[in-house]
Amino acid sequence: MFWHILRMESAKVFRRRLLWIGLPMALIPMVIAFISFFNLNHSASFSRYWVLPGGFTSALAFANGYSPGFGYAVYLLAVVVGVVTAQEYSWRTMQLWLSHGIPRTSLLLAKFVLSTAGILLTTLAFLLIGGLISLILTYQPHGGTNGDAFDSATLFLSYLRTCYAMLPYVSLTFLLVVLSRSAAVAISGLVLFMLALELPLTALLPLMGKGGALAAQFLPAGLAQSMNQQNYTAAHLTVTTLISAGHIAPLAAAACIALYTLTFFGSALWIFQRQNLTN
Repeated sequence: MFWHILRMESAKVFRRRLLWIGLPMALIPMVIAFISFFNLNHSASFSRYWVLPGGFTSALAFANGYSPGFGYAVYLLAVVVGVVTAQEYSWRTMQLWLSHGIPRTSLLLAKFVLSTAGILLTTLAFLLIGGLISLILTYQPHGGTNGDAFDSATLFLSYLRTCYAMLPYVSLTFLLVVLSRSAAVAISGLVLFMLALELPLTALLPLMGKGGALAAQFLPAGLAQSMNQQNYTAAHLTVTTLISAGHIAPLAAAACIALYTLTFFGSALWIFQRQNLTN
């Protein structure tokens, strides 16, 4: 039954114009940044972030965020998840599926699985478009590769790390939309969480000493930055982030991301199972 639900739900996400119109819009800031930064400084130490193979890593950073609040793929996914799920409340299609005997757990889990597929798709789009722009810039008069060999296995692992770091934000969107039944509340709630909570805390906590800096690393934004840092290290590049006291160990970061995801989505599932859908 679960695979039937998955096929049924996939049409609601991937056959909508919302995703396919929103994706190019989310890619525009990255394209502008690549071209602008490349032409701003032609030094080898700076341009290597925008030409091949370093451009792949920078493209992944734009999907997940150079710093808190700038994960363009995250914003797009929040809009898609928020709108698609909230409309099912208002259009009462969710109640219709449940009345046909579909378990609530299976229904929400299928939506989350499809959201994970959305993460993979949007991040891949950033990777491919960023790689294309990098290829063009590489053969400009001031271009040139950074001297590192292209490693497809390393790039694939960086891609997976980037996707994985987005899971807490998608699961938080599910929690907000289940609580509010409103796309506007879910989307604005996630944006406020990233811009009004995480961004100030990530900048201010390190000023309070080692304890504050450590706490900042355990925010979802800090964990995402840790994943980005691993990507840059694998590409033999360096990057400066708002968290200046280093990053937690990769396994610890991965465990914390899983904990955030399970907490947010588990709470959404617990609430959804007990939610009155008759009104």
